[in-house]
Amino acid sequence: MLSYLTFTISPEQEGLTVEQLLREQGFSKNAVSRLKNAACSFSIAQRRVNSNHILHAGDILTVPISNQSAPHCAIEPWEMPLNLVYEDEYFLVTDKPSGMPMYPHHQGGNGSLANILASHYPKQTFHALNRLDANTAGLVVIAKNAYILHQLQKAEVSKYYLLYAEGFLAGEGVIDLPLVHLNGQPQVLIDPKGKEARTAYKVLKSGSAKSLVWVQLLTGRTHQIRAHFSALGHPLWGDRLYGSSHGEGYRLLAYHLHFNHPMSGKLLEFESPQALCF
Repeated sequence: MLSYLTFTISPEQEGLTVEQLLREQGFSKNAVSRLKNAACSFSIAQRRVNSNHILHAGDILTVPISNQSAPHCAIEPWEMPLNLVYEDEYFLVTDKPSGMPMYPHHQGGNGSLANILASHYPKQTFHALNRLDANTAGLVVIAKNAYILHQLQKAEVSKYYLLYAEGFLAGEGVIDLPLVHLNGQPQVLIDPKGKEARTAYKVLKSGSAKSLVWVQLLTGRTHQIRAHFSALGHPLWGDRLYGSSHGEGYRLLAYHLHFNHPMSGKLLEFESPQALCF
């Protein structure tokens, strides 16, 4: 089933082409190209128009956005269960297990979340709102087209995690340390000249060997949680890359998300079933 977006052209948008308007709204160049060549394409007053059509104030542009044909790519389908937490015509939320990468490590590779999506939705494009490291488990939001991704990126998405930190840790606070990722370095580094990175935390349970910690991401940098807790002197238990003395693999769960639906505005909240046994 196709879904449609409508755009009422404002005086400020008059003179733009259909493609220029859609690019402003978050559609990629490839997405516009696929749509203009599709059986159901752009229309104004039920009349099909081209991507280079000049828009006028008051025009109502209709654009199909669901069930876009997927572009040719090298991601192979992998027939495995997809742990769906939520799905509608615009996006889905899935619960990724630990040890599974988001994408295959090499062209034609297998074993990733992208491979599973390619199996379940062979004719659909997908765009990840949040990306989790292979060893990080939990909730991943996948937009079904570039426009919805753009709207989700503009929304205030609250992200919460659970983790085990090495050693005895107590209390709560905000870690405010800028981070930089240098080429050739596998880990990110604390650097005053780096990008702003802020992590709120609260210790839920303290132990002599490790502590259970609740975390809210206030910014979203690569390896932010791992680097910040390492800087505290309490790396994630088992995270050898960031200084843990244990080697069993770290436990980090993206367990809760909430945000307003990009189309309806309704507040949505999701929780990972893995939180029950964390």
